[in-house]
Amino acid sequence: MKNKRYLISLIFVIVMIVMAEFTGEKEIIFPEVLALAVGAWISDKQPWKINKIGLVVLMTLSSTFGTCIVRYFSFPLIIKFMIALIFIGLILKLTQTTLVPTISAAILPILLNTETWIYPISVCIMSVIIVLVQYGMEKYGLRECENKQVEETEISKNQRKLETIRLSKIFLVTTILAALAFTSKNMFIIAPPLIVGFIELSNVQSKARNNNKKIFMLFVFASIIGMVSRVFISEYLSLPLWVAGSIATIGIFICFEKLKVTFAPVAAIALLPMLLDIEKVKYFPIQVTLGSIVLIFLAMTIFKEETMEVSSMSTSINS
Repeated sequence: MKNKRYLISLIFVIVMIVMAEFTGEKEIIFPEVLALAVGAWISDKQPWKINKIGLVVLMTLSSTFGTCIVRYFSFPLIIKFMIALIFIGLILKLTQTTLVPTISAAILPILLNTETWIYPISVCIMSVIIVLVQYGMEKYGLRECENKQVEETEISKNQRKLETIRLSKIFLVTTILAALAFTSKNMFIIAPPLIVGFIELSNVQSKARNNNKKIFMLFVFASIIGMVSRVFISEYLSLPLWVAGSIATIGIFICFEKLKVTFAPVAAIALLPMLLDIEKVKYFPIQVTLGSIVLIFLAMTIFKEETMEVSSMSTSINS
């Protein structure tokens, strides 16, 4: 059953990259869509608290907001980054949802200086496909039905205080690391999927925290296989980009099964090199490794048991 879900996800990635190559619009490639597929299709239980319509709306809104920042504001990169982070944090808090991939959707166009409307349109279309296929899988028994209706729950004053502290820590850590990454021109130290992973690991209720070493290994391997596929398969052998993307995707799926850990943000790291210029790709694994060391270490050390009751921005990951 799960193998069929893997196969459908692989076909989805291939179609996405083929469309990008056919049209010449690289912005159609949205690495986080593989993370969405991992969470919504491959995982036995979706790791985000959100319904299907909400997923489409928030992913579209986030990608549009990120594109607008690039198109209409001439602020320094770090300011754009901070604005996007604050906006997504507010949206998730107001909607009481935990779809943290929205952060990647908003920040990616800022890092890559993407101005074209093709990007948010592509994100919208692929999000619709994600939820339609998920519905089909549930209807025909390929996975259990999701019941992600967002319910309002009473939160005590103390819980609100603890959650505010947690969100402040997340904002402070990511902003400082982003400033260092941008200043040193090693921006993929703060690659969007790493931020998503950091937020999910900051939730002390997350089962993923018990597998932090394996998750680090997954991030490193994903960056390496993504880079090797892009450089060797696409550039050196001059094979189509979809072949490189397929190999990277299959490699990550194999790792999930071998390590018995499924962590959605890792999948996006494997596809990110397909968007990058070849010169940037060569140093991609080093930057991702450094970023994952810092962010995983901080997630495990500065978020302690006192915040265990609260979890509004991230959710437990099945592994």
